[in-house]
Amino acid sequence: MKKIYIYSYLLILSEISAQGTVEINYFYSDALQVDCGYT
Repeated sequence: MKKIYIYSYLLILSEISAQGTVEINYFYSDALQVDCGYT
């Protein structure tokens, strides 16, 4: 459950700060792939 809150928080940050959107999206994508087992 905590993972969902973390992802939501990162997405909110990306919405607020346009400058950090790219970096946050990369981090979010990498973390999501790892947790989902995608390779």
